[in-house]
Amino acid sequence: QLAMDWNCIDVAKELILENSLDNILNKEYTFIYALTKNLPTFVYEFLKLGIDPSKIFFPNDEFFKGTSRYKKFIEDLYTDAAVNSDTTHLRWFVESDSDIFEKHIQRTDDLNAVISVLIGDYMSKLYFDSDRKEMTYRSLWGLNKEDAEQNTITVQVGADDEDPIDKENRQKIEDYTMRDLFLWSILMYHMDLAKVLLSYLKYRICAALIATKILKEYHRKATHGELKDSYMKNADYFQQYAIDCVTQCEKNDPEQACQIILQRIELYGNVTCLQVAADAHDKLFIAIPCCVQAMNNIWFDKIYPEQSRKRNNISMGLGFISLGLLAPCLVNYRNAGGAKFKQNILYSQWECI
Repeated sequence: QLAMDWNCIDVAKELILENSLDNILNKEYTFIYALTKNLPTFVYEFLKLGIDPSKIFFPNDEFFKGTSRYKKFIEDLYTDAAVNSDTTHLRWFVESDSDIFEKHIQRTDDLNAVISVLIGDYMSKLYFDSDRKEMTYRSLWGLNKEDAEQNTITVQVGADDEDPIDKENRQKIEDYTMRDLFLWSILMYHMDLAKVLLSYLKYRICAALIATKILKEYHRKATHGELKDSYMKNADYFQQYAIDCVTQCEKNDPEQACQIILQRIELYGNVTCLQVAADAHDKLFIAIPCCVQAMNNIWFDKIYPEQSRKRNNISMGLGFISLGLLAPCLVNYRNAGGAKFKQNILYSQWECI
């Protein structure tokens, strides 16, 4: 406690932790304290030593069997003092009566409303009180079928495990927990902490772009001063982080990198990287060759982009003039089966990016 109050990680590592969590009596309290006090070095050290945040915020199968899944998470992290802090513009996006200055986040509906205002209603809900409510919501919006098709290859990979369902559920809880902690750190404007948590996330490109969108909304609400400038500075950091990730992917496989940009990500409300980047006006990200190619793929849909070259203009023209009757003979189309297979392989290989 004293080491954290003084933010002395070196002292804590040498005299207390000693590369083990065994010397910490109350691991749950200590980890939450490090989060709420914005101590990124301590949080990183705890995560490195193996502390599992999912077991702290969703104990005793609360995630799947409980009816108040996010009760502890909201009570510990979204306190009134934190929501109304002067170091973040979060309260400007919390819905409440116009004559009430102090804002509150007490339910999952409050969190979903904040995310919807900051990101946009094209993002599906992220927070639910129970697994049953989440499955009902996903079923009503037709999301379960879409995700089942996308995850075909991923499910088969774990088919030989002793208990693949339990392993899959445990992974889901961990993924949700790290996502929720990252979004919380962005909303609270704990930037160094957010950078630590980002390294533990799946789909980091999308997470970084979501961070830019939130920070740009904060920047828009801020009137002046150092805080306003720092919002944009950090938004630029996360945009560049996303650019660097995609650029590295593009070096390895340009075609798969384009598909990553267009992949709908269940963990972040079934949005795509390109959707979020366009909505956030991340011009530098959209201008990279991979995104340009991805947008070309959307524009041409089932037609090969090469078909647009000048030497193929006559074939394309005849296809239009004949109202599509001659198109099957003159125009080259993509192989739908091959594209679907590549999509499934892509999901399995790049799920951590």
